[in-house]
Amino acid sequence: MAPGPKWPGYLRTAFVYGRSAGRWREEARFVPFDGDFQEGGFGSDIAFQGERLAVGSAGFGAHLYRLWEGAWIEEDLQTVPGVGPGDRVAFFGDTLLATAPFDDPLGPASGSTFVFVPDGEAEPYCFGGVLACPCSNPDGDAGCANSTGNGAALDVAGGTFSLVADDLELGVRGLPASTWGLALVGAEATSRTFGDGRRCVRAGDHGVLRLPPQAADSSGALRVGPGLAASVGLTAFRTYRFQFWYRDGLGPCGTGFNLSNGIAVRLVL
Repeated sequence: MAPGPKWPGYLRTAFVYGRSAGRWREEARFVPFDGDFQEGGFGSDIAFQGERLAVGSAGFGAHLYRLWEGAWIEEDLQTVPGVGPGDRVAFFGDTLLATAPFDDPLGPASGSTFVFVPDGEAEPYCFGGVLACPCSNPDGDAGCANSTGNGAALDVAGGTFSLVADDLELGVRGLPASTWGLALVGAEATSRTFGDGRRCVRAGDHGVLRLPPQAADSSGALRVGPGLAASVGLTAFRTYRFQFWYRDGLGPCGTGFNLSNGIAVRLVL
C-alpha cells in the first residue's frame, strides 16, 4: 500500500501484484471508489479470501473487491456511519471482520469489531461458450451441448438460502431423457475440459463432494434437494459451487459424459 503517484492530495492507492514466469507484475490498483480525498486511511490493512480482497480504510470502512473473469472489480463498501470500521480487516469464510479501535461503546477508545455477514445468493457461471467447449458444441446459456443439441442448465428451482431451513432446491434441465447423473459440490471454481463439457468445480479446503445419483425424467429435467446442507455437511456464510455431471452415450464428443454449467451458492443461517 502506498500513496498513489498519479493522484495528488491525500488519496491513497492499493496495488495488487501477481507472479508469472518468475517475475512480479502489477495486476491492479485501487483507490476509494467514491474518489474521496479525505479518505487518508485507505490501505490501513488488507485481507484475501479466495477471489475476494478487502482493503481497510481506517476511520471510514472496508472496501471489497472481487476477481471476475481475470480482472479485479469493486464490489461493495462496508461501513458504519460515525464509526468507520476498517483499521484492521479479516475474512472468516465469507464473513468480513473490521475493527474500529477508537469506537467507545464501553468507554473512551474501548474499541469495537464489526461483523458483516453476506446475504444468501446464487450466481450461475461457467457457461458453454464457443471457445470453451471441446468439440464445437457450445451453448452460451448452459453447459456444453449434449446429444439433445442443447446444454444442461443448472439454476435455483425453489426454497431459500437458509442453512437452518435447508430447503434449497437446484433444478437441471436440458438433459438427455432418463439419463443418470449426480451433483458435484466444491469450494472453488475452475474451468477445464472434462468429457464433452467443462469442469467448473474444484475441491478447495474440503474436497469435491458428490450427492447421490439421480435420473432425469422423460423431459430431461430433475431437481437436486432439498436437504443439500445436511447431506454433505455444508455450513453457513460460505460460498459453495455446484455442477451436475451426467451420462451421455450419444454425446457429440464421444466421451460418454457431460456437465451442466456451474452455480455458486452462498448460504446464511
